[in-house]
Amino acid sequence: MAANQYLNQVQNVYIAYYGRPADPEGLAYWANRLDQANGNLNEIISAFGNSAEASSLYGNMSFAQQVQNIYMQLFGRQPEQAGLDFYVGKLTDGSMSRTSVMLDILNGAQNEDKAVLENKQAVASAFTAHLNESHEVNAYAGDAAANTVRDFMKDVNSSNLNSKQLQIDPVIVQLVGTSSPVEPGVVNLTSGTDSLSGKMFNAPVGYTPGGNDRVNTLQDEDKLIGLGGNATLNVTLGTPNDNGASIVTPELHNIKTINVDFTSSVAPMELNLQDAPGVEYVNVNRISGANNSATIGDMRSIPLNVTLNNTSAQTDTVTFDFAAHALDKVSNGTDPAAEGYSDGNVMGITVNNTDVDRLVIGEVDKQQNFLEKLRIDSAGNQVPNTIGELNVQGLEQLVVSGSSNLTIGDLTGMDASLRSLDLRDMTGKLTLSDAAVDLIKVDEDSLNAGQKIDGKDAGSDVLEIFNTANVSPADLAGFKNIDKIVFSSGNQSEAQVLTLKLNDAVLDAFDTAGTASLATPETVKIALGAGTATKKVVLDLTDVTTPGKFLFEVSAADLVNFQLIDPNGVFPGVPVVISNPVFSIAGITVVEGGAAVVTITRDDATEAADITVQTTDGTATSPADYTSVGTTISFAAGETSKTVSIATIDDAEVEADETFTVAISAPTRGTVNAAAATATVTITDNDAPPAPTPVFSIAGASVAEEAGTVTLTITRDITTGAATVNVATADGTAIAGSDYTAATQTVSFADGAATATVTVSILNDALPEAAETFTVALSNPSVGTISAAAGTATVTITDTDVAGPVSRTVIVTNGTDNAGNNATEDASVDNVTFVIADGIGADFTYTIAGFAAGDVLDFEPGFGGASVVNTNFADGNIEISAADASGNIATIVLTGVVAENGSTFIVDTTTFNNTFGAGSLI
Repeated sequence: MAANQYLNQVQNVYIAYYGRPADPEGLAYWANRLDQANGNLNEIISAFGNSAEASSLYGNMSFAQQVQNIYMQLFGRQPEQAGLDFYVGKLTDGSMSRTSVMLDILNGAQNEDKAVLENKQAVASAFTAHLNESHEVNAYAGDAAANTVRDFMKDVNSSNLNSKQLQIDPVIVQLVGTSSPVEPGVVNLTSGTDSLSGKMFNAPVGYTPGGNDRVNTLQDEDKLIGLGGNATLNVTLGTPNDNGASIVTPELHNIKTINVDFTSSVAPMELNLQDAPGVEYVNVNRISGANNSATIGDMRSIPLNVTLNNTSAQTDTVTFDFAAHALDKVSNGTDPAAEGYSDGNVMGITVNNTDVDRLVIGEVDKQQNFLEKLRIDSAGNQVPNTIGELNVQGLEQLVVSGSSNLTIGDLTGMDASLRSLDLRDMTGKLTLSDAAVDLIKVDEDSLNAGQKIDGKDAGSDVLEIFNTANVSPADLAGFKNIDKIVFSSGNQSEAQVLTLKLNDAVLDAFDTAGTASLATPETVKIALGAGTATKKVVLDLTDVTTPGKFLFEVSAADLVNFQLIDPNGVFPGVPVVISNPVFSIAGITVVEGGAAVVTITRDDATEAADITVQTTDGTATSPADYTSVGTTISFAAGETSKTVSIATIDDAEVEADETFTVAISAPTRGTVNAAAATATVTITDNDAPPAPTPVFSIAGASVAEEAGTVTLTITRDITTGAATVNVATADGTAIAGSDYTAATQTVSFADGAATATVTVSILNDALPEAAETFTVALSNPSVGTISAAAGTATVTITDTDVAGPVSRTVIVTNGTDNAGNNATEDASVDNVTFVIADGIGADFTYTIAGFAAGDVLDFEPGFGGASVVNTNFADGNIEISAADASGNIATIVLTGVVAENGSTFIVDTTTFNNTFGAGSLI
């Protein structure tokens, strides 16, 4: 059973015995102990029973009070008398201890007690989980905090789980506000899973619960939280971890310093820091065992410093590996001599009594980004510290410092990237022979240490000497295959004399090709720095005895207050003035598929010179849009310009202009114009855009209902070619079949036609009504698109049945024989019934013509005579007001009307709205 499966069991013991939740460290610790003991509770109950907290809680209680306290803490109630008597008896005769009584009561919970216990466990687990900050963990320490939380837990019952969980954070805030800082000091990890907080963590090699097998106490599942500002982890990795893997990946928070020993005799071990943000110092203090290799893996950021201590001559490979993108760079511009490295790309390593065959630093096996600058500090009393191979992919600047001698056998991964080796803080001696070194920076102190640097390759190695008044042949004796000496006056005072003294032995180191002779003298290039009226630059050739073997070149700027000491006449009569050209590159625009020919110029063509040319992607990318170029262009003496041809790719894609850049750098003579060091090449597109397609739209219309039809106009903005578009009507407030005739059809456009029409039938009725609408929508054009804003038109139907006289024919039929006693169809007296709908409105009146004077008008019950005006029929008309306001339907019976079947009466309404609702005019 995994340790986390014991968490609830441990939480229950805390509740039963202490009446409070576990703290995070205690919960993790006892869950691991239970896991190691296969769930046996003997150790935990013994520890709890003998704890200071138990003595404080139970020390002065009687047996009865102890039992009552356990019941209250578990179930929030007093025990039944029988149960109380039972357990008091067991405690009295010694057959049960307080801890065994607690377990018995805990395990016997059922019904309501079980529900209460489950809620207490849930609240306690949530409380422990909410202690997720170090200051909160610290606040939950001591008697006062424990008592506060006991009081909080007392009233948890079977029905208030949610409300108690909502009170957890306020209780923690109260603890934090009233607590004094309590920070644990040294914390020792166990061989199980640890979740701990502290200032210092010790993780030695331990043993399995059986005691027979060694095991790392630092495991993948461990979670360590550092307290304070400089929490430290001391760890020994001596064996593969508990799942057999040789990579240990703990979760570390706020751990600033890691001290690690690698002692595995089984397999090379790796401490993986992918879950350990913010580590500032990593110290590898010992590497021993059969494999003698070690890895610090997946560091998420660059430590302030790492240290490699006391490794033996058997040490094979030590790797400091960064997580992907941990070494993302910040650009420092285009000046290759710039020192503007971003802090995020500088790493320091101290080697102290170290002998390692191979030291690897970087995004190992990822190589997405590279370290810019590495500083190696050589310390200790071992002479010398030794690094057989230093492998730092893409490194640009290597700084070596310290007072102890250091030997580096080989530099790998940086042949094309290393810009300088800086020894100005090195007072010990560095021994290094590697062609990757092109620029070596030294000062007086580092020269005095007798450096031994061999540039190996010919033609590009520069020794730059800073802040040194005098350089003797002895200072330069350890430098081999140096092609140029740059004597930088730097911080020299104005009164100093800068002297470079050479001899035959030193000059032999310049003979990189080994073929110099009197006929073909080797050129020694010396940049002494410009002299002034008070600062003299001296080239002392007293100890050079071979005339004509070397040709000295001194730049024109150096000739101010320049002194030559040449008693043997080895200097060629007068200084050779070398050119100091300024190089520039210009941009160009080219149609895709053509060659972009960029021009590089220089303002001084006295001497031959080389310069590096490199393309860089912009919105144009290689190889999709152009063929990248990285090359060296050579200027012969007398040439002021050179061109570079860059092929562009002709594709079929319609696109905007795209650009890439071409940069020049590292001239062998002169400098690069900072304002014209990079040129932009613009590639214009040669692909014609596709022919435009029409957009169809339709305009709305308004029509009177008696018009019979409505015609709508469809337009297209491009008239080339024939085209069709579908048209369909859709109901709005106007209804197809009642107000208009639905239409679905295809409308055709002839070639050149900009418009077409569609006609929809409108239906007329006699009903006065508000304006109504329906829509006509375009779809499925044979070519082009439908306008988003005008693809649907609205047709508005206006009503012509407005207020005013309305003619309606009333058919006279035989009535119900309630007046006139005529029951036959041909009777001379007929009953005519008008039904007036309720709720038509108080202003509704209508007039019935055709009555003679003396005719009688009868009303059905519920319709009062007060609603009738002018009932004497003197004028042959009768006017009737609105229907019964109470909701009754008024039936009006007209009698005394002499008419045959088929006679008509004219209903002349003044405000007739033609809407009868539930009633009707018969």
